[in-house]
Amino acid sequence: MIPRRILWIDTARGIAIIAVVFFHAALLLGLVGYAPFWNKALELLETLRMPLFLFVSGLVSYKLPTYSFKTLWNKRLSLLLYLYAVWVAGRTLYVQFIHPPALDPHWQDAFKLFTSPHTSLWFLYALALYAITIWALRGVNSNIVLIAAALISVLALSGLLPIANLEWLKTVSYFFFYVAGINLRAWSLRKVEQLNVVTAVILITVYLGVSVFNRAGLIPSVVGVRFIICILGVAAGVALASLLVRIKGFGWVALLGRRTMPIYLIHFLPLLALSLILSKVTVQVPMGVQLIFVPIAVAISILVALALYKLLAGVPGVFTVPWKTRVDDPGTARRAPSQMAQPDPESPNRLATPPEAPEPN
Repeated sequence: MIPRRILWIDTARGIAIIAVVFFHAALLLGLVGYAPFWNKALELLETLRMPLFLFVSGLVSYKLPTYSFKTLWNKRLSLLLYLYAVWVAGRTLYVQFIHPPALDPHWQDAFKLFTSPHTSLWFLYALALYAITIWALRGVNSNIVLIAAALISVLALSGLLPIANLEWLKTVSYFFFYVAGINLRAWSLRKVEQLNVVTAVILITVYLGVSVFNRAGLIPSVVGVRFIICILGVAAGVALASLLVRIKGFGWVALLGRRTMPIYLIHFLPLLALSLILSKVTVQVPMGVQLIFVPIAVAISILVALALYKLLAGVPGVFTVPWKTRVDDPGTARRAPSQMAQPDPESPNRLATPPEAPEPN
C-alpha cells in the first residue's frame, strides 16, 4: 500500500522550487540588464527560499536515522552524489559551449566539485552531507543535535564563522532547518493541522514586514536576528502552503513540488540560454516590458525542465544512477509496475529503485 501524500508538504516544496527558479532567473537576467526591480524584491525572500526548501526536505527524510548504511547509500547518497557529479560536469560543458554572460565556473572548477561545492548545484551536495551527518549522529539525543545545529546556524548566519566560500557557508548555515524537518516532523504536522486562515495570514504578514524592515536597516544586525528571520520565513512558507491547498486552482504548485529534483537540475540551462539571447538584443526595451521578463523566464525554464524530464526520465543515468540498487529493509513494501512513475524528488533514489514504495511525505 502506498502511503497517502500530505498535500501541504508538496505545496511547500512547490513554493520553494519556484522561489529558487525566480532567484536564478533574476540573477542571470540581471547580468544582462533585464531584471529591474526583481533583484531587490527577491532579496526579501532570501530568508525563506533555502530554509523552507531544506525544512521540507527534512520532513520527507524522517526515516533516515533508522537506515542501515547500505540502505542510506542505496536510497540516498549514491544518487545524490552521482547526480551532483554528472550534472556539474554536464552544466560546465554546456556553459563552455554556449558562452552565456553568466557567473558559472570555468571548466577547471569541475575538478573541485567535492572540495568546493558548485555555485548553483551545491544543494545536492549539501543534502548528501546532511544525510550522512544525521545518520552518523543517530545515537545522539535528537534535542542535543537540534540545539547544536541551531547554534551553528546562528553563528554562520551572523557571519561569525571563518568560512570564505559562499556555498560552504550556505551549507553550514541551513543545516538546522534540515535537522528541524526531521526531528520536528510530528510537531509540525500537528501545528499545520491546527493552523487557521487568520493565523496563516498573520504569519505571512509578520515575515514580510520583518523582512522589509530588516532590508531597510531598521532592525539591529545582532547575533541571531537573521536566524530568527529564517525561522519566520519557514513559518510563512508553510502558512502559505496551508492556504494554497484550500484554494481551488493552485493544485499545480503541489505538482511542481513532486518534481523538485528535475526542475532543480534542468532549470538553469534554459535560463542560461535566455540570458545569452537577451545579451544580443540591441533594441531598447521599455522598463515596463522588462518587468515581465523574469516571470516569463521562470515559466519557460520550469516548462522546459518538466518537458525534458518527461522525455528523458526513462533514460538510465540522466535522473537515476545507471546501476541497479536493492534495499532489503524489513517491512519494505513493493509497488506494482503501474505505480512506478511517481517519484519523490527529495529521496531521489526512488527513481532508481522502482520496486520500492515511497515513504509518506
